[in-house]
Amino acid sequence: MERNLKNVLVISFGFLLLFTAYGGLQSLQSSLNSEEGLGVASLSVLYAALIISSMFLPPFLIEKLGCKWTIACSMCCYIAFFLGNFYSSWYTLIPTSVILGLGGAPLWSAKCTYLTIAGNSYAQKAGKIGRDIINQYFGVFFLIFQSSGVWGNLISSLVLGQSPQQVEISEEDLKCCGAYDCITAAANNTTAFKKPEMTLVYTMLGIYTGSGVLAVLLIVTFLDQIKANEVESEKETMKKESPLSLVLATFRLLKDKRQCFLIPLTMWSGFEQGFLAGDYTKSYVTCSLGIHFVGYVMICFAATNSLCSMLFGKISQFTGRKVLFSFGTLINLSCIIALLLWKPHPSQFAVFFIFPALWGMADAIWQTQTNALYGVLFEKNKEAAFANYRLWESLGFVIAFGYSTFLQVYIKLWSVPAACIVYGGNYHSKNAPVCECKSSRGRGSKGCTMAEDHNTKDTLKPLVFRLHDSVPKMVREVLMERGWSEFDKRQQDKSDWNLYWRNTPFHVTDHRNIKPWQRLNHYPETVKITRKDYLARNLKRMKGIYGSALYEFSPVAFIMPNDYVKFIAEYSKERQSQGRKSSYWICKPVNLSRGRGILIFQDIKDLIYDYVVIVQKYISNPLLISGYKWDLRLYVCVTSFCPLTIYTYEEGLVRFATEKFDLSSLDNVYAHLTNTSINKFGPSYKKDKVGIGRGCKWTFSKCRSYLRSIGVDDLLLWQRINNIVTLTLLAITPSVPLTHNCFELFGFDILIDDKFKPWLLEVNCSPALHLDCSIDATVKKGLLHDVIELLNYKQIDTLRQSKGVRTKASCASNHRLNALSLLLYNLSWKLQEDHLVKRP
Repeated sequence: MERNLKNVLVISFGFLLLFTAYGGLQSLQSSLNSEEGLGVASLSVLYAALIISSMFLPPFLIEKLGCKWTIACSMCCYIAFFLGNFYSSWYTLIPTSVILGLGGAPLWSAKCTYLTIAGNSYAQKAGKIGRDIINQYFGVFFLIFQSSGVWGNLISSLVLGQSPQQVEISEEDLKCCGAYDCITAAANNTTAFKKPEMTLVYTMLGIYTGSGVLAVLLIVTFLDQIKANEVESEKETMKKESPLSLVLATFRLLKDKRQCFLIPLTMWSGFEQGFLAGDYTKSYVTCSLGIHFVGYVMICFAATNSLCSMLFGKISQFTGRKVLFSFGTLINLSCIIALLLWKPHPSQFAVFFIFPALWGMADAIWQTQTNALYGVLFEKNKEAAFANYRLWESLGFVIAFGYSTFLQVYIKLWSVPAACIVYGGNYHSKNAPVCECKSSRGRGSKGCTMAEDHNTKDTLKPLVFRLHDSVPKMVREVLMERGWSEFDKRQQDKSDWNLYWRNTPFHVTDHRNIKPWQRLNHYPETVKITRKDYLARNLKRMKGIYGSALYEFSPVAFIMPNDYVKFIAEYSKERQSQGRKSSYWICKPVNLSRGRGILIFQDIKDLIYDYVVIVQKYISNPLLISGYKWDLRLYVCVTSFCPLTIYTYEEGLVRFATEKFDLSSLDNVYAHLTNTSINKFGPSYKKDKVGIGRGCKWTFSKCRSYLRSIGVDDLLLWQRINNIVTLTLLAITPSVPLTHNCFELFGFDILIDDKFKPWLLEVNCSPALHLDCSIDATVKKGLLHDVIELLNYKQIDTLRQSKGVRTKASCASNHRLNALSLLLYNLSWKLQEDHLVKRP
């Protein structure tokens, strides 16, 4: 926590120093460089360049430089803009505005990416919900960052206020202030618009430039480097993308409807900031009080913004974002209506500060919640997501500054309420697929309402889940993200739930009493393949019915002590055929998991057991990667046994042993077993292993790429693995009772030998869903989201609302179809078995 917090503070104070300078200078542009609208024109060009930058630069720079150096280099672009203001003209301000715009998008994208990765990294280590830590980090950042407006504007007001000139504004000039600001020379001829002495301007610009240089030095010196494709606990390499793919990442994200719905909301963030910086400061403050009061007024905005940023970051966990966005919209609309009616006058001194204070409160909502929303919704594509954020926010700035010199303020004020209603109201659209975090009734957990599972117009009640105490936290987190509420037996009816998830089988009465709108995550009788001895019996039975060629994917197995005589006969036969040298065998307890109690032996005198075990031929010729043994954890979801409906997850885990395979040391569990629960305690687990990397896991995608690189037909191999899954499940399909509203998530463990033949090692009930590394988070979270999608709860829950009754289907002919499937697979298997070879 200390290291992550230190980095958050370094970024926060770096941005504080940089935007102390930029924020103060931006507030003065419309007043300081008012000739021919140079100031607002430079800001419009700046944000137009920021749009171009958002489209192309952030993913590319973050990939090439990393977050730290992207932040440092982008800050230098801001310093160039500060230098351009020393001699403000169209030839200096416009080019330096372009430079700043090009550096702006990478700066903010790298910052948001860094904070999101740091938040997820700490949450994974601490076992907390990632979005909550991200919200807190963004809250800390904006608490510190938003105070930059205080210091930047304080500097400008203190420096420019040293002018000995006394500004006196006539009543005639005041008529051209406020909502009916005159776009005429008369307005520019008021004493309020007179440019300060250049010595004071140069002093102020020197302070701003020095602040920017200090920001760069702070980042370069104290910020730890962190790449966008790693977390602190374990640095796993992601797939490399071509530069062209990185450039187009921003555009590709626009295909996501969630991003499209966020565009108006993001544009509003720039629109409302642009109005305050470009129009309120010039037409209300400078026009009525003088340019040296701009800083003091904007301090009020910044101070309120800073305090409310931290406050709303915490409140959002309890109220949800919709409540906060509604509150922000209400504040903005109230201020706009008041600004339309108000005639500013120096005698109403306090009112000049009330409006920016309220505006800062609303802006704190837009900034903290929109940034956090992007981080949560687009966790797997952070760079492109935050680039889109800067793109559309910048477009709002361009619009606000672009028409600043062409329209009177009252016209802009009439357009702003419409934009506020459209932009803020779009978030509440029933089709908007955004995340809504709120407090749950159960155990105080936080949740997120996602459009995929819950829509307030489609259902009268939220979807509800029940969890057994032993279920991993990730299951609760994913369901919360999808908008579910946790069942509370103290407040809810005992049948008022949709999903009951537990790691152990359900009692027969649970299946008997299930309601049409409910789902259990286990079928009865699936223990017949998830317990090792039952699996061996059923596969042996199927082999006798359909032939050994079809079911040769399972090693020869003996259940001890019942098959002791048979094992001795096989052992002696093997030993005689190999010249008194026996084969290798593996002994496993039938009802234990995670590698517990496993023994690998060659001499029968080493076989010792005190309970029921299964003894199998040990596959002594596994396919190795850089000398390390590995196997596959394939996730399989069965949504029906009548008819048999199987889904194999396209991604999965490749689990490695952490020491090189060696048959001369059978007692070395780190060389022969791939279980993470064992290898994470090995001496080589955290070391960078040649060809493997740190840790002990890959994804399927990476493994398949490796297999293709050595000439293996991975598609054919994948088909044979799917055949194993189907044939195994067919072995128990006739014996599974006709039970509705169940599903089962299996973990199939598959080993590939050096002949590229897949072997079934075992089938796991309730495969481990704990998160040990970043690859676990990538694979298992996506898996759970897909499983919930398969269950189609949005449709099923209508039965819960209407108390409807589902009609039971007949499965009389289903098992005959399964038998036919076996015959077809028999043919398919024989056609494939000779073709899974290395391509020349």
